[in-house]
Amino acid sequence: MPLNLRARIDRSGRLNLSNLSLKEVPEEIKDLPEINQVDLSQNSIEVIPDFFSELNFSYINLTMNSIRRIPSKLLSAPNRKMVNLSWNHLEVLPKITEDESSIAWIDLTNNHLRYIPDSISKLRNLRTLSLKKNQISDIPHSIGELTRLNDLDLSSNCLKSLPGSIGALTELLSLDLSRNNLTGIPHEVGKLVSLHSLNLEENPLPPELLAAHYNGLPTLRQLLNLLEVEGTPLREAKLVLVGEGEVGKSTLLAALRGDPFKIGRNSTHGIEVKQLVVETGTNPRDSVSLNAWDFGGQDVYRPTHQLFFTAPAIYLVVWKPRQGPELGFVEYWTSLIRRRTGTGIKIHIVATHGDRQGRYAHFDDTRLRQQYPGIIDGVHHVGSETGRGIDDLKVAIATTAAQFQHLHRKLPASWLRFQAALKESGEPYLEFGEYVERAAEFYLTQDSAESLARVATELGYWCYYPETSGLDDLVVLQPDWLSTAVSLVLDDDETNRRNGLIEHRRLLDVWHNPERPRHLRYKPRVHRVLLRLMEKYEISYRISSEDTSHQPTSLITQLVQEQPASLEAWTEYGWNLKEQVRICEFIDSSGLKVIPEDLINRLIVRMHRFSLGRERHHESVHWRTGLVIDRGLHGRALIQVERDQLIVKVKAAYPQFFLDQITEDIRDYAKNYWPGLEFKNLLPCRSTCKDPNCSRAGQFEIKRLFARAARGRLHTECGHCGEDVPIDHLVTGVSNTSEVAQGLASVVESALQPKFLELIEMMNSQRIQTVAALSVSMKDVASRTEERLQDILRALADESSSGPRLFTAELSDEYPWYRKATHQRVKISLWCEHSRLPVHMLGDKRQGVYEIEIPKGWIVSAAPWIRACTTLLRSALPIGMGIAKLEIAPQRWAELESSLKLTEDTMKSVAELGAQFVEEIDGDPQNLVVDKFAEPSPAQLRLLQQFLRIEDPTFGGLHRVLDRGRYLWVHSQFVGEYDPGLPEL
Repeated sequence: MPLNLRARIDRSGRLNLSNLSLKEVPEEIKDLPEINQVDLSQNSIEVIPDFFSELNFSYINLTMNSIRRIPSKLLSAPNRKMVNLSWNHLEVLPKITEDESSIAWIDLTNNHLRYIPDSISKLRNLRTLSLKKNQISDIPHSIGELTRLNDLDLSSNCLKSLPGSIGALTELLSLDLSRNNLTGIPHEVGKLVSLHSLNLEENPLPPELLAAHYNGLPTLRQLLNLLEVEGTPLREAKLVLVGEGEVGKSTLLAALRGDPFKIGRNSTHGIEVKQLVVETGTNPRDSVSLNAWDFGGQDVYRPTHQLFFTAPAIYLVVWKPRQGPELGFVEYWTSLIRRRTGTGIKIHIVATHGDRQGRYAHFDDTRLRQQYPGIIDGVHHVGSETGRGIDDLKVAIATTAAQFQHLHRKLPASWLRFQAALKESGEPYLEFGEYVERAAEFYLTQDSAESLARVATELGYWCYYPETSGLDDLVVLQPDWLSTAVSLVLDDDETNRRNGLIEHRRLLDVWHNPERPRHLRYKPRVHRVLLRLMEKYEISYRISSEDTSHQPTSLITQLVQEQPASLEAWTEYGWNLKEQVRICEFIDSSGLKVIPEDLINRLIVRMHRFSLGRERHHESVHWRTGLVIDRGLHGRALIQVERDQLIVKVKAAYPQFFLDQITEDIRDYAKNYWPGLEFKNLLPCRSTCKDPNCSRAGQFEIKRLFARAARGRLHTECGHCGEDVPIDHLVTGVSNTSEVAQGLASVVESALQPKFLELIEMMNSQRIQTVAALSVSMKDVASRTEERLQDILRALADESSSGPRLFTAELSDEYPWYRKATHQRVKISLWCEHSRLPVHMLGDKRQGVYEIEIPKGWIVSAAPWIRACTTLLRSALPIGMGIAKLEIAPQRWAELESSLKLTEDTMKSVAELGAQFVEEIDGDPQNLVVDKFAEPSPAQLRLLQQFLRIEDPTFGGLHRVLDRGRYLWVHSQFVGEYDPGLPEL
């Protein structure tokens, strides 16, 4: 059918031809001089004609077509600013011939590109370039000429290396290199002074680089700069010996080292680390130094030993033939290692105590190899006393080590010398001041010494946490120092009798008992630090009490009671509230369902801020296999192990929010702490049950339900009764956001849905100023509001490491919006991410408020999510007042609400009308920085953080804290909620 093109032009000059099943570009477009933007997305166009590429549109959207090639001028025509070619079939990019191009934004996501032409260097005004999800294996050296680039996304490609010229991109703010095949990073990356976001996840990088990256850009920069100056070749790997107590691990290590056999060798307490050298060839230069970790096998050591199970490493699972592999727990240790480390490990099964005649107990390794494919590298029988099989084992270990990808790597020479000296000293710890002084003797600056401590901590060698108050002044050099201290508490009779409760004053008897050997005693001045480390490793937490005579006390969660005294706190709660259930499963590499070690113990610590006893510990409800937690108006939850599953139940006005939060926390925690396990989130049967007994025993994985629905399937088969069940019955009231990462644009769209905005306005119209005044229906709206706010924060999670995410913006009257200028003066107010209140309301009225000039293009593209945040924050004010225990005058409350409402209305207008104002700007496209048609993206927040950092590097006094693995920026009065500092004794 003929198209009436003029009827599809809006008042800003945008021609919308999206989703019309077009197979070619309409030629009539060239007869419409009034248009400056064209949207041809979601069609079936395969060829872009030359005439179209030469038209001077500022914005062209061709996403989701079938385009294989494009003319050169599509990217370089005069006045071109943005081109979206994502989700097409492009295999090559044309050679750019024009020397002057104004284009600032190109999206080539999800095509079939294999290389980038050298001529891309001619697009010198580029600010944003997305090449993610292609097949690119090489980046040209000429990319270094794109010196105005702010955002470069090369994720999900086939890159093995990067050109050193990337260091010339001095204006780069964000660089995403995740999901490639990079085995190294050029040291020039350390010279990207403007860079605030770097993603290197899912690359086979050396462990030191990954550890430095995890600790942040400053640490990575320090390491890269040192490697450039003093990188020294290294052939080193990690060897770990595990097994039950008294199976001969220490004697085996001594035999491997060539030490004399010692009858009646003492059992290992904690961890001992020694060096073992093996030969991987005939040349002495081919020798490999193995840091051999000998772990004590007693049960009390296991909570801390797991912390030091890392990859890449070689593991020896040691067992005694007289006990048999079952009593030796060979499968248990193999499974534990695999769950904690994921990939990058190799395991040798070693039976010790072989007799002189060479008769050994039989061990069938076939099933174990099938259960853990690619991990079991050998099965051995040795005699540590006679030396039988020891040489063969050393050869096998050397062969395994030689296969490790990063066996050959470089480290700064000064780091290696300093580490060797500290190891030689035998000191278990150093105060940070003394550590820096020692480092200076080896010509390390304080920054370099701190970077070394951070990297060594991430690799599991040391313990140093500069961002945790109380732990920032100590560097623990020997892991067994902490491991043994924890074991003494777990082994304390009184602490066991009190189900894990230990008064801090008793630690003097536990840790400084004069009857114990010197190596099992700890000086009183480090007791507070040890206790804080136990909190850091989620072994204990401090309890609260209203009793003024209450002695400072901690709970060791591994020792809580077997069964709950009562579950009335759950059964009698919320008779008028809705209840929802989720089922969490953890699947090991063999496909079996398992419950991770210490899961509930760690969840009790991790979620203790939601404990029923957070103010009065005696009201807590937790036991070995479950706990009950409460999140105020968002509801109450019962979490418990049932056979091989973790069941989560929530009662609330809107249970989905708290339920999603809990299951997402558990999923993320499992991914980080047990990377060898697969997490599944399931729903119980909620439909009409076809089982004759109406058991409703069916369970359905949420991810698969939504995947089937996306393919147009209406039913799924119940694995219990075999009947087809309607998918819509199962997923009613269930969100897919917990399974699929949501981009900022989609969560903002959800927050601005008209029906949801109507609910918010209904709640706001009641002018409720306290949480207690909320009805059940209003609590439902409040939880939905918090859910959407959390979605926005989650979409901006990567940016949380470099600055705050919550703010409101008001356009200044001094610089009228309609004025022809590239920038607009804006008043920015930062908000606390804990209380959901503006910083200026929590203390100094001048803090956290800034008047800055921002590019108009940024304001237009960011307007939707500024409006969404402002709307959500306005409705959350009563909750914030309750958290901060603030009382404000009605007049000030009204002024704040009015100001926020004005911002919402203004940003709505900006989003709808702002494009035409930006179009009038007579300026270089670089002045716009973020173009007016870009959808909401994290890049906009990174730019704002950069502006604010120039104005105030302290961000209004907000503090960055870590909450269950995620960064938050909170006001100083709430820091103690997340980082309580050193405990009182």
